[in-house]
Amino acid sequence: MRNYESKSFEKFFFGSTRGVRRRGDLVKHQWVMRLLHYVRNDRGSIFQSSQRLLRSTRNDPLKKYAAVFLDRDGTINEEVGYLDSLDKLRLFENTAEAIRLINENGMKAVVITNQSGVARGYFTEDFVKTVHRQMQETLQERGAFLDGFYYCPHHPTEGIGSYLKVCPCRKPEPGMLITAAEELNIDLNRSYAVGDMLKDIEAANRVGAKGILVKTGYGLKAMETDLRRTPREYPPEEKGNPDTSEKLQPDYIAEDILDAVIWIMRDRNITKLR
Repeated sequence: MRNYESKSFEKFFFGSTRGVRRRGDLVKHQWVMRLLHYVRNDRGSIFQSSQRLLRSTRNDPLKKYAAVFLDRDGTINEEVGYLDSLDKLRLFENTAEAIRLINENGMKAVVITNQSGVARGYFTEDFVKTVHRQMQETLQERGAFLDGFYYCPHHPTEGIGSYLKVCPCRKPEPGMLITAAEELNIDLNRSYAVGDMLKDIEAANRVGAKGILVKTGYGLKAMETDLRRTPREYPPEEKGNPDTSEKLQPDYIAEDILDAVIWIMRDRNITKLR
């Protein structure tokens, strides 16, 4: 699995990009990135922006944070098959508002995405990172920020070289969520996953998080097919698990990413949403 975070200001503030993955530097890095974002977007004076930031996003190394793990294609941006061109990157209308709501309520917003197009040779890992940089920049312009990007470039049956493998990071395996939790100080039991496929729900359930299915992307198809299957209709590898049918039931079915995040805030008893 790969983790990518924007490093456009790291050298300016830290003098080097080396070592920024250490917990202390990561805390400073995230704080500075968010502060720059608020100031750059003219959301009040530097003092007002920093005070708002301190209230909502300051990291305590000893504190565990709740997170919203977001699937990418079909959840954050439109599903286009394999996103192999920046021209195909189109965020949903409510995406920035949804992620901004996560930011303002002190939760981590983390992208968790399978990108088997790398294994299949459709695009490179560098291109995946380019897409994530573009996504981050677009969101920052709209007042939102993603705390991390995690992706799996592998595929178990179709792949080139080392990308052809059964790995612990490809959803529904929970490897990406576990790694993100370790690196970003996340409490998985208080977290949520939002996606348009039941593999997103399964990955969430495997780590004790709640799963929300969105109707965008492949969500409607999942509702019409997978959610209607009885346990005996599941694939052979799933039949032996007595909890299969229960695991594949989302905690909530949302119209889109914003509806999902509003439900999450209500589930956490946060009444001031917008």
